[in-house]
Amino acid sequence: FHPHPANPDAQESRGLGDVYKRQLKYYDVNTGLLERSEETMEVEGNSITTTRKFSDYKDVDGILYPFKTEIINGMQTITIEFDEIKFNEVFDENDFN
Repeated sequence: FHPHPANPDAQESRGLGDVYKRQLKYYDVNTGLLERSEETMEVEGNSITTTRKFSDYKDVDGILYPFKTEIINGMQTITIEFDEIKFNEVFDENDFN
């Protein structure tokens, strides 16, 4: 882990996914929660970075999950927000018709 220059309460983790991809993950040093990830890929000689910001962590069955994720790719930002997260729910077959 390396100190994050913009946020002294976060640390940076560096990893190499494959030959053409680089991932950085930033964790809050106080909570240990993932704050942000950055993935850079080389596509046809161009470097493309996608940033994901995680926030609004809530307890779900004893585990903290981010209820808000922002995905930033160039000039486009997509925000995903959950109202509720459930695990092992039983579905009726008719739910898929």
